[in-house]
Amino acid sequence: MVKELVRILGISCILAGAFLYFYTSPKGDAGLQEENNMLNEQVAQLQTKLEQTEKELSNLQTITSKATENTEDEEKEIDEDKSNENDPSSEEKSVAKLTLTIESGTTSKDVASALERANIIEDKKTFNDYLKAQKLTTKIQIGDHDVDALMSTEMIAKLITTLPADR
Repeated sequence: MVKELVRILGISCILAGAFLYFYTSPKGDAGLQEENNMLNEQVAQLQTKLEQTEKELSNLQTITSKATENTEDEEKEIDEDKSNENDPSSEEKSVAKLTLTIESGTTSKDVASALERANIIEDKKTFNDYLKAQKLTTKIQIGDHDVDALMSTEMIAKLITTLPADR
């Protein structure tokens, strides 16, 4: 009896599968047409968004190019101002000057830092390295030393390592 039940169940499954296969068809022409219409609507929406994005991009490029032109004009004006400053006939440019007071215990690093803060030198490390290379770090003299930004590293080093009476 169990054998017959299994056979009947198997045959009914096969028949049910065949029925579903033959009598339920995939989407017909109407279903495909509807899907095609939906896709066409999506394409149209995307094209509209693309056109809007292209317009925005065009506007941004125009704004950017105008800003770039303004920046270039400003840079030209700055360059002209700088060339006028470098022109000997224009007003004399102010030069950073300092009376450097060196006290007992002042190191070459301290001197270099003070010179950099006063805009006499551009880089304290470079100045200190120069003093080390020339073995001048221990020869710095106590006293007041007048320095300015037009002096070279060598001139400043010589000035601060010689006694005021020897100058």
